[in-house]
Amino acid sequence: MMELRAHQKRACDMARPILEKLGVVLLALEPRLGKTLCALTLAREVGGRVLFVTKKAAIGSVEGDSRLMGGWGDDLVVVNYESLHKVKFGGFSVVVIDECHRISAPKKPCKAARQIRGICAGAAKVIMLSGTPAIESSAQWFNIFWATARGPWVEFGSGIMAFYSWFKKGGYGIPSPIRIAGGQEVESYKRVIDAVADEVRPYAVCMTQSDVGFKQRARVIPHLIDDPVALSIGECIKRAGIWQDVIAENPAAILQKQAMACGGTLLNDEGDVVLTGSRAKLEFLASKLQGGRQYAIFTQYIAERSFLKLGLQELGFSVTFDMDEFRGGGAQCFVGSIKRYCEGFDLSWLDGAMVLYSLTFSGSTYTQILDRMANWNREEDILVHVLMVRGSVEESIFKAVSNKQSFNEAFYNA
Repeated sequence: MMELRAHQKRACDMARPILEKLGVVLLALEPRLGKTLCALTLAREVGGRVLFVTKKAAIGSVEGDSRLMGGWGDDLVVVNYESLHKVKFGGFSVVVIDECHRISAPKKPCKAARQIRGICAGAAKVIMLSGTPAIESSAQWFNIFWATARGPWVEFGSGIMAFYSWFKKGGYGIPSPIRIAGGQEVESYKRVIDAVADEVRPYAVCMTQSDVGFKQRARVIPHLIDDPVALSIGECIKRAGIWQDVIAENPAAILQKQAMACGGTLLNDEGDVVLTGSRAKLEFLASKLQGGRQYAIFTQYIAERSFLKLGLQELGFSVTFDMDEFRGGGAQCFVGSIKRYCEGFDLSWLDGAMVLYSLTFSGSTYTQILDRMANWNREEDILVHVLMVRGSVEESIFKAVSNKQSFNEAFYNA
């Protein structure tokens, strides 16, 4: 049976009285600190059947951890968010919500949050896990706790409109109109008073990698690459909403296609990949790869992955989409989805570097991917290279997600 590390025991000791008194606890442990084992330990102490909600790619890891604890049999049900509709309400003593920031969008709760609330209403205890809680906005805290059917704001009701009552009548929100296309103003629901975080803290156990004694944190190295081809295409899309047979019909699509153009590919309305002729980022990357070392390369867009694999192979590098093949030394470069691999994957064994070829607009995705190479035993530097076209929208995206990372760190260090 697996023994918890000292910091995991400490986290459980801190969480236990919160769970007993309030019925819900948030384990806000930074990535790579072993939140899953902490949650399973606490759940076993409560007893009864346990529902563990996580992402599909992490199911195997959760089940593996449960076996290390001696096995659970039918008392542990592990399900991904997309399969929540198959879970019958009732019958669970404990519900564990892994990566709870996934259900934290402000305003009306998402479908998964509504499904989880129905399950949690009949459970004795709820354990939430996240290394990046409410990173996009403190307004996200409301629906995180709303989904548990308990927490600091239960008096605002159980309906899907409860957020608006909390934001407006409760006085937690700071009205801040924003202007959209056509000059129309709409209300933004992302700004809330500072007291929100203070009201969350009694429900949370916070622990950072520094608290545990991690010797290395990710060192982000931004690279600005000159690419007049990508800039010209991006300007054309911004000005006219079209480039060749690629159409951007609204401001969000314009922003996305400008970013995508920086990576060398676009998609037309039929979903076909269009090569833009831009290879600056690809060639810059190839010029920096060192023989004898392995590199994990992550992208936002599917088309970029095939573009990178083919391009790097043409330049003499071995490339794979298979993580097992990569770990076994079968290829120098792994190319994968930044969204898929930002949570629950261990790259602490990697002796090379991580490369973010393109970024998502999500602060939580960015913050989580930075920690994939972290481990308390790691002595080597953790280098994360971020590739951006100079003067493009990518610079703005990098600034935005970096600011959200700082926002997340502020919650831990308050």
